[in-house]
Amino acid sequence: PYRRNSYTLARCWAIPGTGGLEHHVGGLEKTPAGTVSYLPENHETMVRLRADKITRVREKVPDLKVCGRDSGDLLLVGWGGSGGYIVSAVKELQSEGFSVSFANFNYINPLPGNTREVFGRFRKIAVAELNLGQFASWLRSECSEFSFEQINKVQGLPFRAEEIRDKCIKILETI
Repeated sequence: PYRRNSYTLARCWAIPGTGGLEHHVGGLEKTPAGTVSYLPENHETMVRLRADKITRVREKVPDLKVCGRDSGDLLLVGWGGSGGYIVSAVKELQSEGFSVSFANFNYINPLPGNTREVFGRFRKIAVAELNLGQFASWLRSECSEFSFEQINKVQGLPFRAEEIRDKCIKILETI
């Protein structure tokens, strides 16, 4: 059960009770034979394997989709379940003639393969989050060639569309 799939680098699932697949479960790094390894070289090998595994997952992550125009002045970014109030704000801004689009990330590690391409088509990028900006920080670390404005709220309440709209207008005024 400790051998890895050569394509995905994932280990095979060992169904409990299956003969020949007995193994020890634990957080320590193992050799391909399943024994615990304390060797520094094995630790480095395992760290690199895990990083390669994440990289290979990117092939399965769907491209980032843009709601609205494919390019423009402002791309408003959300992640997970943040889409509803952001879409409402974007639709309102578009009806007022602003060049604003929206992209919602459902996958954040790895990011969709076309993330940089999408970001590059907009003059400004703003990340709306109900926290202090963890996703914006992640985007800065992964896509450091871009600048990210932040729209944050940490009050235990969801955004209201007009809050996002007003903050987007302030960002657009700086273009």
